[in-house]
Amino acid sequence: MADESTAVSTAVSSDVSTATSSTGDAKWYSGFDPETQNYITTRGLADKDPSAAFLETAKAHQEAQAYIGVPKEQLLKLPKADAPPEEWDEVYKRLGYSDKPDDYKLDGLKRADGTDVDDGFKDFIRAQAAALKLSPAATAKLAEATLKHQESGAATQTAEQTAEATRALEQLRQSWGPNYEANKVIADNAYAAIMAAAGFDQAKMSAAIQKLGETAGRAETMQMLLAVGQKMGEDKFVGGSGPGGNLGPRNAEQAKARIEELRKDDTFVKRYLAGGTAETKEMNDLHTLAYGDS
Repeated sequence: MADESTAVSTAVSSDVSTATSSTGDAKWYSGFDPETQNYITTRGLADKDPSAAFLETAKAHQEAQAYIGVPKEQLLKLPKADAPPEEWDEVYKRLGYSDKPDDYKLDGLKRADGTDVDDGFKDFIRAQAAALKLSPAATAKLAEATLKHQESGAATQTAEQTAEATRALEQLRQSWGPNYEANKVIADNAYAAIMAAAGFDQAKMSAAIQKLGETAGRAETMQMLLAVGQKMGEDKFVGGSGPGGNLGPRNAEQAKARIEELRKDDTFVKRYLAGGTAETKEMNDLHTLAYGDS
């Protein structure tokens, strides 16, 4: 193929050289028809050697052959970098973008649990599709990917919240120690009393307490209800194994505070050092509640 091109180039060069020699100072393409001369000049071939001009034209023709026979509607001409947005809009439309809202209905889009996606989500996706000039098919894929990402993030967040709540409740159980069950009853009684005083029904109050637990934390909410119950005197009616009877400390923090208080009580210290049975039992119970069995 290369030998054939070289042979043709040599023959054309020879013919052109002969024509040029016979015309003196005339341009090598001056004997061609006006249309061909105009092509040579506009292509920048006029100042080239005839052989070089022919080779460049032959290469251009070979490249053009790849598009010969391709329907015009399948060819896409890209605008220049500084072209106005209107020119690019035509490109996006050729790639499938539509300015008709009905083409972007997003029907049948559902969440992982089978429920329909809300209209707000669909409106958000449509707005993004319009800004990015996406086709309806690409918009549907964007919606599915975005929904999957949201639900994946929500599932991860729920798992993290559940783990954190479990850790907090375990810490609460350790803090309340042997009084955990009794304290839980006091907190539940306080909840019931608040519900009755507010005139809320069971469902509404349960939702309010649950919401409070989600915001402040379930363990913190139980601590709050315990404190409310103690203020209301609920602890007087609930038996517990805490030191000092029903009115004694009911969690580790209260037990530590009571220990510090007793250490400053000279009378208690003298009885304790003397082996007082009640003082020894109270201090042992306080240490168990404050620091565990260790």
